[in-house]
Order: sequence, then structure tokens, then C-alpha cells
Amino acid sequence: PHYFFLCRIVMSSSSCSGSLSLSPFEEDAQRFVARLRQRRKSSSRKKGKGGGSRPGKSQNRNRNRVLYNQLLMADYFAANPTYDAIQFRRRFRMRRSLFDTILAAVLEHDSYFAPGFDCCGVASFSTHQKVTCALRYMAYGMCADQLDELLRFGESTVALVVDRFCRAIIDVFGPTYLHPPNAEDLKMIMKDYAEKGWIGCMGCIDVMKWVWKNCPMAWRGQYKGKETHPTVALEAVVDSRLYFWHAYFGCPGAQNDINVLDSSTLFQGLLEGTAPQVRYIVNDTMYKMGYYLADGIYPEWQIMMKTIADPQNEKQRNYAKRQEGRRKDVERGFGGIQNRFHITSHPCRLHSTDTMEKIIIACIILHNMIIVDEWDDPNLDQRYLKEDDDFVVDEV
Repeated sequence: PHYFFLCRIVMSSSSCSGSLSLSPFEEDAQRFVARLRQRRKSSSRKKGKGGGSRPGKSQNRNRNRVLYNQLLMADYFAANPTYDAIQFRRRFRMRRSLFDTILAAVLEHDSYFAPGFDCCGVASFSTHQKVTCALRYMAYGMCADQLDELLRFGESTVALVVDRFCRAIIDVFGPTYLHPPNAEDLKMIMKDYAEKGWIGCMGCIDVMKWVWKNCPMAWRGQYKGKETHPTVALEAVVDSRLYFWHAYFGCPGAQNDINVLDSSTLFQGLLEGTAPQVRYIVNDTMYKMGYYLADGIYPEWQIMMKTIADPQNEKQRNYAKRQEGRRKDVERGFGGIQNRFHITSHPCRLHSTDTMEKIIIACIILHNMIIVDEWDDPNLDQRYLKEDDDFVVDEV
């Protein structure tokens, strides 16, 4: 308000400056407005990337990225690599064939991952370096200093690589590996559960909370519920293979499972009439709606099959035991994500829920891709992520 008041004084004084002299107050106001305009004009100028070159700024570090690219290629991607296929699968969380598929698809989708040269003619980071950086960031929950020592990526470059990699994974593989089940998918899921004694089951539903370490202080009230730290909720539907068919992320952690369900898109296809029709027979009765196995907090809906909180006879106790054991598929799915991608099990150091959503959705898509790639190979050791089994810590 004071700025506009002074502008009016300056405009009125400039209109009559030809006939009358300015008062000291008007002269001070005119100089003040001129300084404000100059300051706004200088601040509105676009700065170069990273602030641009200016006196006092430290020079760029020579990280020898070309040398470390050669070491990376010799370790994992050469004809006779230093580390074999077992160690590659452990450290990259997938087999080499799947890694090559992802690398080619990401490179085709986003030209940022294409190799090039900087202004000095030095080769930039290769495609293998960028994809490895993103996967190590998600698989081990590495900080920027660790990736700087391992792959020679600066902090800002790590953030950019991970963001563009997650967007590429979601855009390219999301429609294939994270979508509501169609008729063929439902037939496969229900057949698998029917063999286990649950006819008509379409999966298990539950909510996981991801701790948000760097949640803004002003938002902590809505993101901190029964947990001692702010969290963000992930609602998911998982089948017996630990394959994710639904993932909804972003609700504040103070909301319970019912609140998350009210805002999710799980039943959007059912409400719009586009969901596949389900029919099955139990005890000579035809049912036209499948169900999800859920815990006791969910509402009493036909589509939610819950346990019996206080079983009174042997039949009810047997049902409660089997229901509570089978619905742990979704808990096992959450554990698989956290075990395969440690960034989801560590307190998140990011400052935006949008970035958190991109990372966790990309992790779920990669998890589904790994399951599809390795499901038909019975010779694979599924304990390959147990890296610390050989270490025993004595109790103090």
C-alpha cells in the first residue's frame, strides 16, 4: 500500500513538475520509487543454471566421470565383467535382460538420457551411469554424497536424474504394469485364490505409511497421526504373487484407512460401469461381485471380506485364522517393496509429496516388472536380497 501511495505522489508531482518545484518529501519519494523499480528489474532477470558465473563462486570439480563410466562398464556390462549375474541381480534388483529393456525404453522416451558432450568437449554421463544412479538411489536409499563417491554425480544432478527416470518409468511402463485388472487378469487372480480356498477373491487391500522426515513444520499436524513422525499413506491392492494392481499415494498420515479409501480411485471403474463383470458360485449360490480381503477397520460392504473379531465357535475361529493369514499378502507386498527398494523403508528426506509419489509409484512398477520377469523361472533364489544373513550380532 505504501508503494502505490508513493507512486501516486510521484505521478502527481511529475505531472506538475513543469510549473512547480518538488517538495523534499516528494523528491525522497521519487528516489525511493526509482530504487524499487531498479531492484525489481534486476531481480526479474533470468539467472543461469546454478546461479551462473559470478565473482567468488567456486570452480567446478573435475569428477572424472569418463573414468568412472569405464569402471562401471568393466564391472557389470563388459563381455567378461568383474561381477557375475548373481551380484548384478542383487545390486540392481533385477536381471541383466530386464535392465537392458528398461535402459533402451528410457533412452527412447527421454533424450536427456542420451550421451553427449559438454561445452569443453568432454563426454557427459552415459546412459548406463544415469540409470544406475537412479536405481541405486531407490534400491539402497543412498544420499547424494554416496552417489558422488560411487558414480561421480553431484547433488543437483542426482535429483534431476531420479526425477526424470521415475517420470520415464511411469509414462512408459505404467499403463502396462500398474493398471486396474481387466477380464483376463481377474480370471487369473480369482483362479489362483480359488485354488487356495478363496473363491471370488480379487486381492488384498491395506494401507502403508511412509515416514516423511522433512515434512514442513506447518504441515506436521495433518501428517502425524498415531505414529510419532509425519507420514504419507499408500493404499494398495496386492494378489498372492505380491503383484500390485492398485496404488494410491498422497493422503496425509493422520487419516485412517477409511479416509484414504474415500478419496482413492479403487472403485472408480465399478461406479462408472467399466469394471469387468465377475460371476462365481459358492454353495449353489451365484454371486456377481468379487471381494477384497481386508482388516477390521474397513466398512461392512459386500466387496470387503473381513475377519471375525470375536469368534464364538470352531467354524468361526477357523475362518478368522484363514482370513487373517491370507490377507497378509498385502503386508508381504509392502515388505517386498521395502526390502527391494530401501528408500521406501527409510524416513524420506524429500521436501515434496509429488516427488515422493513419483518415486514410490516408480518403485511399484519396477517391482511388478521384476515379478513378471522372474515368475516362470523356478531356479532363481528369491532370498538374493538377504545381504546380511552371514552376519550375526551378539546380544549385549
